[in-house]
Amino acid sequence: MNEHEYRQLVASFRRILDHYAVDYRQSPPSYNNDTLYDHQCRLIVEEVSRSWLAHYGHQPSPQLLQRALFSAEQSRRFAPPWYRKWLRRWQGRR
Repeated sequence: MNEHEYRQLVASFRRILDHYAVDYRQSPPSYNNDTLYDHQCRLIVEEVSRSWLAHYGHQPSPQLLQRALFSAEQSRRFAPPWYRKWLRRWQGRR
């Protein structure tokens, strides 16, 4: 996989993590990989793998998927959605 495809893979993980608001910082530490966050990540990895196979005709290796997921997690900006900021301002005026 070349660098451009890897960046697309990381971007796809980042979009999905942002869309579903999956945040590793809100997850409790797990020693047996059985938290909600771990389950969500497994589902996201499976979905990205299937869509990559359908779109590009090949499936990235599990190690590459995990590495891209980690890169996406570490490169995200954890800012609340715009409407949450708006609601806080609106509730503060009451």
